[in-house]
Amino acid sequence: MTSLSKSAQKRIIDSLGVMALVSWLGFICVRYYYYARITPEKYDAATGHIFEVNNHGHIFYLDATQNLLTYIPLVVGVIFFFVSLLLERQWKIYKEINELRLKPLKPY
Repeated sequence: MTSLSKSAQKRIIDSLGVMALVSWLGFICVRYYYYARITPEKYDAATGHIFEVNNHGHIFYLDATQNLLTYIPLVVGVIFFFVSLLLERQWKIYKEINELRLKPLKPY
């Protein structure tokens, strides 16, 4: 197996971190802003809107499918985050970057 360069390893870790952040923001936007506008604000067992969501006092109800779908980006983001942590632990890219940054410069 060919090893990746340090810059490629850093790009992979950075990309996973950005994708984790975007996934988490997607969860927030879908659950608390998109569904807040299109779902009922009253409990309605007949239509299945039984999962209460409270967004700073604005209460609305999701059905089972909507409730499940909102957690998919959150789970994906957590997976991306932990994969980036595991890769950093194995490759130690940021540890090397911080050691180089903190190393004193040699005078001429």
